[in-house]
Amino acid sequence: MTSSIHRPIRLLPPDLQNQIAAGEVVERPASVLKELMENSLDAGADQVDVTIKQGGQGLILIQDNGRGMTSEELPLAVTRHATSKVASLDDLFRVNTFGFRGEALPSIASVSHCILTAAPRTESGVGDAATIEVLHGKVVKQGPAVLAQGCKIEVRDLFANVPARLKFLKTPSTETKRCHDAFCRLALTRLDVAFSLATGERESHRLPKNQELKSRLAAFWPPPIIEGLMPFALERDGVTVRGLAGHPQRAQGRADRMLFFVNNRPVQDRLLQGAVREAYKGRLLAREYPQIVLFVDLAPDLVDVNVHPAKTEVRFRDDKSVFPAVLRAVASALDKVSAPAMEHTAPQTPPYDSTELSVAASPTAPYVATPDYSPDRTPRPDEYPESRSDMPLHQAMRTPASPPSRPTAKHLDLLPSERNAPLPSERPGGYAPEATAQRPLPPVSVPNDNETFVYLGCLADTYLVINLGDKDLALLDQHAAHERVLYNVFSDPDIARESRLMALPLELQLHPSQLEALTEKQTELTRLGFQMEVRDCVLTLEGIPPQFEPGQAKEFLEEVLSGQAKAMDDMWKLMACKCSVKAGQALADNEVMSLLAAWRETRDRHFCPHGRPVLVSWNKNDLDRLFKRTG
Repeated sequence: MTSSIHRPIRLLPPDLQNQIAAGEVVERPASVLKELMENSLDAGADQVDVTIKQGGQGLILIQDNGRGMTSEELPLAVTRHATSKVASLDDLFRVNTFGFRGEALPSIASVSHCILTAAPRTESGVGDAATIEVLHGKVVKQGPAVLAQGCKIEVRDLFANVPARLKFLKTPSTETKRCHDAFCRLALTRLDVAFSLATGERESHRLPKNQELKSRLAAFWPPPIIEGLMPFALERDGVTVRGLAGHPQRAQGRADRMLFFVNNRPVQDRLLQGAVREAYKGRLLAREYPQIVLFVDLAPDLVDVNVHPAKTEVRFRDDKSVFPAVLRAVASALDKVSAPAMEHTAPQTPPYDSTELSVAASPTAPYVATPDYSPDRTPRPDEYPESRSDMPLHQAMRTPASPPSRPTAKHLDLLPSERNAPLPSERPGGYAPEATAQRPLPPVSVPNDNETFVYLGCLADTYLVINLGDKDLALLDQHAAHERVLYNVFSDPDIARESRLMALPLELQLHPSQLEALTEKQTELTRLGFQMEVRDCVLTLEGIPPQFEPGQAKEFLEEVLSGQAKAMDDMWKLMACKCSVKAGQALADNEVMSLLAAWRETRDRHFCPHGRPVLVSWNKNDLDRLFKRTG
């Protein structure tokens, strides 16, 4: 952009300086509310009352009981770069207040009709109150006033003298919501301060002082989210991390409930968000966001707050100490997430005759061999080959177990012809055994480390129905459970990778972008079990992981080389998804039992690799509410 007008360099007039500064500091009504509330807190107030009208554009009124100001200080308060919060360059590198630049009040006064009234707190009590009125940056009135204590600021007709800024504001309801968000963030920083917020003539919030964080947050977030919040606290390398983390099952599609604070200052920081996302990795879908309130406390000289005009960004002196501290703190809360209903004692033996539990042989329904699942005995480690970490799952779940000499009502008896059966995903075409799909299965107990649940049957060939300790009812997603089991096997570095040679090599024509991606990922693909050769943009596939059929392997490679898997972890997730049993795929009875036993031995078993829940349970109280037996 060029201009034919030539002007000499000169100092801009004060009103134009303030207008330019206002463009950086005062973006919208919520910005004004934030700056004025921060001033109240810096002044030592323990009661801050806020009123907004017309989305904050019509009126923002804030009154506090802080230290106030003298009549001599009022004109300085609306003068740029006049402040009581820093006095030297050294103070600038040890900022422990919200504000420090002395820009907020003059910037606000330059784009509004601002009335500032204050009564100073003195050693003998409260001094004489005074007021100053500023219209679009010019002082129009000044003199004595009446005020009990503290400071009262009225900001009216925001941006009335800047129509270009006014037209960029959203609807009053949208601006009101943003003001509410700013109020919420600052109310969370000082639990020892009482706050109130009125919208128009209606009081929206009244928060007493000395609340717990969870109690104060309950005024802003709905109860289901509050109930799922988990506290965390950690101190590491001079960095203290504390707060509340939301349950992964309550994740949402927006990040508006991810609140970050550094030394009690509300900030937007990619480092903190990245650490939180890493802690939730594997528990959330790609476009899901958790609820979290996270406070990071460290020495003021270890963080630079003088980065952004609105003071919403910070720069850490040592990122490498902050990131792991946040990651470990949040992860410590998430590690406690488990299905409480799994902690039950073994139910009584179902009253079924042994002949009822015998599974008929079928040439179209090969079964997976399973161990003796009697709840009266302690299973031997060698009876659960599917839980071993030293062999791939597709081999472990086909390892035969020695059946007892006589079938009893406490186990699922298997005929010799039913052993060494493949997983459903390994059957040609993935067909389902009709006999099992049409035949109801009597309850069968599955023990694990003194815990027992009873498998009752399958719903829609997708959800396994389970009785937890005869107290709770649960549904388990067979695809998600198998996906988690396979993912843990694939990602285990101690398990050797295998490759199955193909009788007829498969050729894939690669796009130049796919060829470039292959160059980057070939080492990782080889580790997964792919054997390939590339010539002139043609990939010849000679060997594939044994879990894949050729068509699945081709589809997997096309997705990886198209950018759907950027890292090794993404490949494991994609591979687990491709190889796991599918929703709607009928399983033989003992295939189900093998899957359940393997899943019970898997870490992080309550969520699939993409973050979806694997098991959902209801206790008696939940069922009573569903059937309206209780209020």
